[in-house]
Amino acid sequence: MKQKILAIYDGERAYCSALAGRLSAEEYMPYQVCGFSEEEALLEYQTEHPVEVLLVSENKYRPGLLRGSKKTILVLKETGKEITYEEEVHEIPRFQTVQGIYRSILRYCDAAVSGSDRPGRALTMVGFFSPIKRCLQTTAALELGKKLAMQEKTLFLDFECFSALGGNEPSRQEGDLTDLVYYMDCARAQFPSRFESLIHKVGEMDVIYGPRSFIDFDLVEKEKWMALLEEIRNLRKYRYILLDLCEQTQGIFDLLGECDGIITIEKQDPVSRTKLERYENLLQVTGHGDLLQKSYRWNLPAVQLPPDPVNGDSAELRKFLEYAEGNELWNDPREN
Repeated sequence: MKQKILAIYDGERAYCSALAGRLSAEEYMPYQVCGFSEEEALLEYQTEHPVEVLLVSENKYRPGLLRGSKKTILVLKETGKEITYEEEVHEIPRFQTVQGIYRSILRYCDAAVSGSDRPGRALTMVGFFSPIKRCLQTTAALELGKKLAMQEKTLFLDFECFSALGGNEPSRQEGDLTDLVYYMDCARAQFPSRFESLIHKVGEMDVIYGPRSFIDFDLVEKEKWMALLEEIRNLRKYRYILLDLCEQTQGIFDLLGECDGIITIEKQDPVSRTKLERYENLLQVTGHGDLLQKSYRWNLPAVQLPPDPVNGDSAELRKFLEYAEGNELWNDPREN
């Protein structure tokens, strides 16, 4: 199938060339990217090549630059000046990361990133869940994911309500895990491109941020979460998927059942031990006792970790990461 074309038009030749190169290097960019620093060259190119998406700098935009009926125009805004457009145009910030521009392209354009031509991958899914609060579960999951991502494609799905991942950065407003469920329901044909538009990077790892509120999260039923995992599997993009789960997730035991390994962070104080005991009893009485056979407990120190735990002073966490990274994690933990 002939690949669709995205054209960049910017008067700064070096910027245009660099942006075209970086966007082309995105692993699943659904367009062929071409850069132009002169309007005449852009118009001449379109006489033989239909361009569907135009990414144009604010000072170079004018009506009629992009020909054809099916087209999308994105203007790279760099001033606060209001512009009245004679055609449908989407404004995006010029001064942002290449990944931010990439996400905007996927958000506003109809091209889907198809997984049909991607090679199949042996997928390992790891669930993180503990009934104990403030036990460094998310820290351990993130650091394990970053280490795995240095070798293989890794995805981190954040199921924590009021998630603080991403802080207050502008891209945090672009969507979260619940938006991905919405796209799956209402725009399934565009799911791959919508999925790509919500990806953020932590090191080399892909991350989908968790919900900013528990209200929308509570409305997502078990069947929706299961269907979402299946859609992501069908992308055939990842070697590892990490689920950072909380008890508010509907169908949490079913999601854990989909995992190849489960990591449960524990603490040794009486309250934490009681919580863990009640959690394991609940698994037994609800018919999910088999989850214990692929669960691995780890006790992390109750100390404040340095900003980079992998390279910092927490020997206990480093030991955990080294262990979890090995094949032993996916065997029966009760044998160890």
